[in-house]
Amino acid sequence: MFKFHKTSRILKKSEYKEVLEHGEKVVSKQLVVFGKKTARQGLRLGLIVSRKVGGAVIRNKTKRRLREAFRHLKPDFSEQASIDLVIIARHSAGKVSYHELLQELRKNIEKLARRTC
Repeated sequence: MFKFHKTSRILKKSEYKEVLEHGEKVVSKQLVVFGKKTARQGLRLGLIVSRKVGGAVIRNKTKRRLREAFRHLKPDFSEQASIDLVIIARHSAGKVSYHELLQELRKNIEKLARRTC
């Protein structure tokens, strides 16, 4: 299992704001993904999962699944892209399987990588 280090996370409100206001946006069924090219090497992740997704258990499960999907996909994209990603889970994200989230996230990151590079 891979660790989710602080260097792989967006931590500050100002960083979230920068990506949301000035980044590219890709919308799909379960996710809205914002991405902004950065000077630092590799991908970083920020998550926004509101109460619309479900109760606390469902929200936390959705966040764990998205983090794991990001960890799984990070080696594929980190060499070619230096992007900060902010993922907003839509209300249906809590009802789908991990594999569906993984496939959708892969497609969205590929689209963002093409747009931002």
